Amino acid sequence: MTYEMKIREFEQAGYHHGMQDGKLDAIKALMKNTKWSAEKAMDSIGIAKSMQKEYLAMLQTT
Repeated sequence: MTYEMKIREFEQAGYHHGMQDGKLDAIKALMKNTKWSAEKAMDSIGIAKSMQKEYLAMLQTT
């Protein structure tokens, strides 16, 4: 497997750790500061509905 193929595989699986960490921080901050639900916070920062289940799982482990 080439390097490019491996990178593409990681991207398709959602492994953008830096970006994910930043989005998780944004979700948590919105939830804390606005008392919004996780779903509303994710909607407000533009996380696709198809990805929200994954972010909810990550929120529960952090």
